[in-house]
This record gives sequence, C-alpha cells and structure tokens, in this order.
Amino acid sequence: MFKNISALLALAALVNFTACQKNVASTYEANADTAKILGGEVVQPSDIVANSTVALKYIEGNSAFPMCTGTLIAPNLVLTASHCLHGMNKSDLRIGFSIDVKNHLDVETMVEIADFIINPKYGTDRLNDVALIALAKPAPAPYKPVAILSAQYQMTVGMPMLLAGYGVTNDMTGKDTEALRKVTVPMAKILDKEMILVTDQTKTTGACNGDSGGPAYLQKDGVLYVYGITRGPHENAPDCHHFGEYTWASKFETFILESAAKMKTETPAFVVPQ
Repeated sequence: MFKNISALLALAALVNFTACQKNVASTYEANADTAKILGGEVVQPSDIVANSTVALKYIEGNSAFPMCTGTLIAPNLVLTASHCLHGMNKSDLRIGFSIDVKNHLDVETMVEIADFIINPKYGTDRLNDVALIALAKPAPAPYKPVAILSAQYQMTVGMPMLLAGYGVTNDMTGKDTEALRKVTVPMAKILDKEMILVTDQTKTTGACNGDSGGPAYLQKDGVLYVYGITRGPHENAPDCHHFGEYTWASKFETFILESAAKMKTETPAFVVPQ
C-alpha cells in the first residue's frame, strides 16, 4: 500500500491539500491530500524553526511515513490539525524530532504519543480544525516549545506568515521534500467569523501536501510565536498556487488549555510580544 507514496501525493495535491497522509487505503490514502511547503528553503539545524516544528508519522512495520506537521507548544504537547488525527489510533503514530524526513523507524528521533484530543466541533465543513497531542515523554533537546500568539495581538492583512512543514516541494510533480522547509508569504485575508487566516500563495510559494497541521509563525526580535495551523485550500482552490487557509490558533484558547489539563500535560502559554 505504501510503495508509491510520492505518486499518491502528486495526484492528491492536484485535488486539494486539506488532509494528511494516513492509514492503509481507507485512512492513510484518504488523507494524503494535505499540505507541503512549495518553494522556500531547507531549515538548517541552527534555525529556531527547527526547534519547535515536528513531524507526525504513521508507523507500519519497520517504516515511519511522514503524514503531517505539528508545533511544540509545551515540553510534552504538540499543536496540529484535527484532520491529521481523524480516524487514527495513537499506537499507529509517532512524533518525529528531526529536520530530516526518514521513512524508516528511527527510535532516537521519535517519541510515542500518550494521547490526543480532536476538537469536538470539527466536522464536514472542516472548520474548528485544531487538535492537541500529548507526548509520552518531554521533547528531546534542543527542541523548545513556542508560545501561542494571543488573541489580543492585532492581526493585519499583508503581515508576513512564516510557514514550515515536511511536505511536497512541487505539487505538479509530487516531488517530496527530504527535510523540513520554510517559506514566508503575506496574509491575504482575515476571516474572523470562521476563525481562519488566509495565505497568499499566488507567487507559487506556500503550503501544500504534507504540511497540514503545521505552523504559521510570527517572528519578532528573534523569537517565534505560533498563530496559525495549516488547514487546506481557500475556496476549494484546485492546486497549491492560489490561497491557503490556516486555523486561527488563539481563537481556540479555551479548547487548547482544557485539553492540556485533561491530558495532564504542561500548560502552553498565550502571549503578546513586547
């Protein structure tokens, strides 16, 4: 089932990038139409993006397939998208702590999942696309959690959105990345009612297949703050070269804090940069 993952992703990328690569046939393949970084650059080990962006991997036998991206928001807590976890079992998943994408089981760079919670309001409209993953043990060094940008911070159209993920680098050929990548795009729209932030990807850079669940960061004075979660295409765009949608993280502060408490993880911080 997993021998032709790249071809599967190439086909899915032409449809949309709203779900992750998942389980055998029914789950993994059904969600292989997610988001991966187009263009941009490979993240270096010294980059602060590398210290808080993680990979969500599906385990089958001796293989570990990257399927989504996440953000470390507490030492033992990862923020991601609900659609990445829908229909999954925690025993089938690991969190990868490495900038390199490897399809084999690398126990030194992967951590088991203790539990996860999908937003109960997530449904067929794919809104409320936010989920939390509790790690079985704290993230290894040098990984450090980032704070979530508070709802009090004033968002503006045109502000830079630093995106990161483990996805395809060319949605037309299905070319997979071999490492974590990042790219900066402008914010195109702010949809307050839907709690969605829209990226402008018309210059052929942005998120595409495999980046789902990954971060949109604000970088200020050398510090990262996560404020978006990669969700999917805006207005059913046919490819990754139009506009993308990010779930507005701070709008789900109550859900995030209650989920962290329920899973007994450390508490993530919501802050306004000084």
